Amino acid sequence: LLIQVAGMGSATLHNLRNRTIFWKLVIRLLPFLIAGSLLGSFVAQGLPSGWFLKMGLGILSIVISLYFAFKTEGYGIELNLDRSTRPTLPVMAVSGFFGALSGLFSIGVSDFLIPMLRSRLKIPMAHAIGTCIFINFSISAISGLFHSGIARGRFSGDIAGLLVCAWAGAFLGGQLGPRLSAMMEDERLKEIFIFAL
Repeated sequence: LLIQVAGMGSATLHNLRNRTIFWKLVIRLLPFLIAGSLLGSFVAQGLPSGWFLKMGLGILSIVISLYFAFKTEGYGIELNLDRSTRPTLPVMAVSGFFGALSGLFSIGVSDFLIPMLRSRLKIPMAHAIGTCIFINFSISAISGLFHSGIARGRFSGDIAGLLVCAWAGAFLGGQLGPRLSAMMEDERLKEIFIFAL
């Protein structure tokens, strides 16, 4: 999670400059995501074995990618560019669940939110990604601080060195990723996202 803070922070800077963040969605979804993320982080600390987390994360990634892959859209679908779009009540409720999964598995919430923003609210991929990157940055920072607070005293010099190197790579990736995605068509970007999952 602490490594993600650098990558998501870097990508957030790019998305701020290119105005690809839907702020109304961020404001309405973030409280549910934060609450869920803290709950998931708390539950993860109490689990006796990492086996459940590994198995659960694998299954979850496959289910989300299959859902997104088979969620058909007609050609010429009209995408929603209205920046004042508000999430529906089911979208807000599901985002809280996704926040809990993020905190539980120590992963970003974007993998779950992007398909929902695209399929339910018809937001173009570039804007769904930009919005989710900022949300992911916020969730990673909060959950990372929560986890590291619990793990206080278990950090060593090796971990600090690893963080510095990983932050450099994550910062670079956070700048390159949005530039590459801006050069692709929306459908192509969606396909790449599915296969990456």
